Amino acid sequence: MADVGSQSARVTAPLLALLLVTAAVAPLAAPVAAQSGTAGSPPSVDVTVERGDDPATVRLRLTFDAPSNARAFWVLDHGGTVAASEGFVAGETKDGDSGYRWDRETESPSLTVVTSVDETSGGDTFEGKEFAATEAWTLAPTPTLTVAWLPSSDGEWRYRQPFAESYPHQASFAEDGVLGQSFLYVGQYEEYTRRANGSRFRVVVASNATPTTPPETALDALVAADRNLSGESPDSVLAFVLPDPIRRGGFSSARTDEFWVHEDAALSTPSNLWVHEYLHTRQSFSLGTRMRWFREASAGYFAARSSLRHDRIERATVARAFTGKTFGNATLSKPATWSSPEVPYYRGPLVLWALDREIRDATGGERDLGDVFDRMNAHEGNVTYADFQHVVADVAGQSMDGWLDRYVTTSERPDVGQVGVDEPGGDLDDRDRPELPGPREYVVSSLKLWGALALAGLVVGVALGGYVSGIGRWLRGED
Repeated sequence: MADVGSQSARVTAPLLALLLVTAAVAPLAAPVAAQSGTAGSPPSVDVTVERGDDPATVRLRLTFDAPSNARAFWVLDHGGTVAASEGFVAGETKDGDSGYRWDRETESPSLTVVTSVDETSGGDTFEGKEFAATEAWTLAPTPTLTVAWLPSSDGEWRYRQPFAESYPHQASFAEDGVLGQSFLYVGQYEEYTRRANGSRFRVVVASNATPTTPPETALDALVAADRNLSGESPDSVLAFVLPDPIRRGGFSSARTDEFWVHEDAALSTPSNLWVHEYLHTRQSFSLGTRMRWFREASAGYFAARSSLRHDRIERATVARAFTGKTFGNATLSKPATWSSPEVPYYRGPLVLWALDREIRDATGGERDLGDVFDRMNAHEGNVTYADFQHVVADVAGQSMDGWLDRYVTTSERPDVGQVGVDEPGGDLDDRDRPELPGPREYVVSSLKLWGALALAGLVVGVALGGYVSGIGRWLRGED
């Protein structure tokens, strides 16, 4: 459930300065003919992928079309091992990051990068493997590379991730596989796809996996979770389903909207790993140390709420799940006091259930924890505990600092009565909230109303009918 680590280094102002100096000092050979790219576009790349003799190792060969419109072109290496290069000159940035500069003479410069299942960045929160390899398949971290190029037109450095869907690249596999920005899967698989709410959802099932949750059912749950969260949906979500030896649980990358779950992941549990890992892709906030607990706590809260909302579990099951472990004197805002890395997974959602009820009571049911989540996503910079207090007060219409201090900054925890799980029809039922306007796929259900109109009137009527139908569905929370 931990996030895939972000890039180990970012391109900073000193790096930009170094690249500019390098471009100015290096001899500029004449552009090579038959090169690709238009003004402002990155050099396109063909990627070939194959497993090594050891299935735990995967080799990627990136062959670029040298840009005719760039004065300089670099590939910055933040993860993976560069095993070979042709047409690139190895160098190092001022910050110590390794990079490869195009020699401006090679028409199709290439890099061969090796990644391994041992290059995990998820930490030691759980026992088991976050990347794994078998004779049938391999799941390895995708190398973290950045393409930097200096267009001739404006002299401003630009940066792109070459494995992003929007980057001009083609991938081919010696066997079969899927190349994501964070996860690289090599082996046979089955893929299930759904387009909804302006997003594309992909579920990739390893050839020897037997999912507890049918992929189509999992897609239903992901689409519903997306629909019930306001804010901007990801353009594309990529999920993998894997069997042993991958560890039980899930693993997500919020920065690339990708995750995997073990084949035994079920929707009918409070943990609801499918929705839990998807929620991580919707967390665009960064958190200060005293708020570190909120990432897993909010994913756990919304995942359990989804299971409850769709009648997959009982309230008593939620209560037992989040109150079954007490963790002694653990304090959410003080990670050093956590006796177990599971503290934010259990204590955190319990506190958020109670906080949700407090907010609903204070606003007459008009607002809830979802509004807090939205505003935290919109916050610029790290969300500190003080920021969190301000956001909650703004949503609730009154200060709740005393309540928050009691349950976030001390070891005290809410009881079941405060959460509301012991009340029939209680507060754990999610209320329907109209979604924020955004890209939605509206369908005009009927044109009968406009049947008697003339041709010009029909054109106007169809447009107006689609608009009215879409707005009506939005207000009813049906879309």
